[in-house]
Amino acid sequence: MLLGGSMGVGKTRLATEVAAYAADQGFLTLLGHCYEREEPCPYLPFAEILETALAQAPSPQAFRQWLGDTAAELALIAPRLRRLFPDIPPPPALPPQQLRRYLCQSLTESLARIARQTPLFLILDDLQCADEATLALVHSLADHIGPMPVVIVGTYRDGTLDMSPTLSRTVEELLRSGLRPLKLAGLSEEAVGQLLRSLSRQEPPPPLVRVMFAATHGNPFLVEELYRHFVTAGKLFDAAGALRAEVSVAELGVPATVRLVLERRLGRRGGPS
Repeated sequence: MLLGGSMGVGKTRLATEVAAYAADQGFLTLLGHCYEREEPCPYLPFAEILETALAQAPSPQAFRQWLGDTAAELALIAPRLRRLFPDIPPPPALPPQQLRRYLCQSLTESLARIARQTPLFLILDDLQCADEATLALVHSLADHIGPMPVVIVGTYRDGTLDMSPTLSRTVEELLRSGLRPLKLAGLSEEAVGQLLRSLSRQEPPPPLVRVMFAATHGNPFLVEELYRHFVTAGKLFDAAGALRAEVSVAELGVPATVRLVLERRLGRRGGPS
């Protein structure tokens, strides 16, 4: 499953809530992140997943047994494994493209081996930051995990400023194979009111809800940041501590936290700051 949507719309929150439910049903849940870096770090989310699986294993010996004869290839994803398990042999000497295919096969076999004992729920977060090697591995797994008790959820920002050519191509290839991404939209006006109620512990006046909804298009991250911005500026509560019905977004401007995120995204794409 792929979860797409704008920054702050709730992709990671939805994935982790479903993962928590899966854990209650007996799944082993593992999370791997992608990060914005000047130099790409191949397979980084899978390295995090392997290291988390090691931390949660009953013992290092049990984890080494799980690695089996694919240990040499998996140590290419997470080099720390070779320091922990000196018996891991060197990887096969293969051309880069052939080695990548071999690596995909080895990871698939390893996931199948552990899933026979415990079903797996994997989250690959922020795939818009993933390098080409990571996305190739995601595509390969999507083609092979169908018969296994394995769920993989990938989250990504699908805005024009965020979609790299490699991610766009990967999503297109997955679409052709039958996978349909789920696009998350913003909250409804009613749900924005519920969020404001949760934040303020009060019943928000309808005019305030309308202003917050119009200013944020229901984006939960923006609603929370704008709420905190109003609170910090002393504009949201009256002298009696009740929520004001009339507030002006234009008067306060964009919260610093939101401005920082937007400037970084525009800078990454070469746009004006």
